[in-house]
Amino acid sequence: MKSFNKKLVAFFSLGILLFTTACNKGPEGMIASVNGVDIPEEKFIMNYVSQRNQMVLYGGSEEILEKSSFDDPSKSIDESLRETALEDLIQMEILRQDAESKGIKVTNEEVDERLNSIIEQYENEEEYLAALDELKITPEFYRSNIENYILMDKYAAQIAEEVEATDEDAQKYYDEHKSDFFVAKAAHILVEDEKEAIKLKKEIDKGADFAELAKENSIDPGSVESGGDLGEFTSGTMVAEFENAIKVMKEGEVSDPVQTEYGYHIIRLDSKKDNSFDNVKNQILQIVTQEKFGTYINDVEKAADVKRYMKPASIVVSEEYLVAPEPAPTEEATGEGAPVNNTLPTENETAETGNAESENTAEE
Repeated sequence: MKSFNKKLVAFFSLGILLFTTACNKGPEGMIASVNGVDIPEEKFIMNYVSQRNQMVLYGGSEEILEKSSFDDPSKSIDESLRETALEDLIQMEILRQDAESKGIKVTNEEVDERLNSIIEQYENEEEYLAALDELKITPEFYRSNIENYILMDKYAAQIAEEVEATDEDAQKYYDEHKSDFFVAKAAHILVEDEKEAIKLKKEIDKGADFAELAKENSIDPGSVESGGDLGEFTSGTMVAEFENAIKVMKEGEVSDPVQTEYGYHIIRLDSKKDNSFDNVKNQILQIVTQEKFGTYINDVEKAADVKRYMKPASIVVSEEYLVAPEPAPTEEATGEGAPVNNTLPTENETAETGNAESENTAEE
């Protein structure tokens, strides 16, 4: 039995809304309602179980559920999972109703095609069903999730078309955010330790040669031999923290240490100029369309009449739905190293592997 089934992961989480704790007493067996449409407690349990069991199998122990949530350290991971499970269902129902009002539908044939493409990743249907069973979820629940995702694909495509940005929208955005679109030449020194970065910056301020310090200290393999030179690049190329520093720097200036996911950068800006509207027009059209899309979705969600009848933390989930993995055999007991996860990668994982960037770089 696979210890954790990544093929199923992408079809569960639908996004998180802010959780409101106020609850109203509602019909028996119902946890919430959206515009008068009730959401069954059973549906919440299945959605929670799918996410909870994935987390436990991935972490190897139920103890992971008691750790602090990444998003809100004041809550446990289990509390956050419960809230997310409910908010996912509420959000889906809101958007499903809006999609239905626009005449967007999903056929059984479309669901069958998507489901079959997933089953084909397994040796046979029995292995697929075993994977579902390992997560304690039913084929019916999983099929409904796939149907929801197909519906959301269609819905998102139609909304994006309805709110598509015009050239006038793009020009206005460019005029208001011109400093965000630049062509720059820069060099950097990347180190792991902040104290080392501060020390190097002081040496530069005293007149030390930037390029020589980069060759001697930088851990960026892509620029170390050229003295940290990054050449010419456009906005949108580097990670956000790096670009935010570039935006406020003047030509010839050397920055204080800038922290990114790769370490600490000392940046020297050699030149910077505004990129032309024609060069960034398509990029801006995408940005504005995404913003208008987000505004539309927010408006739909705000207009919905949502009632929460029960707090997720109060829902009792039967033990039969919860996985509790046994500790993995130790190296001493097996004579081998840690068990290998032989789950086949999904299409997304394959793409991520193929497009992996160098670990030590400022580029996105």
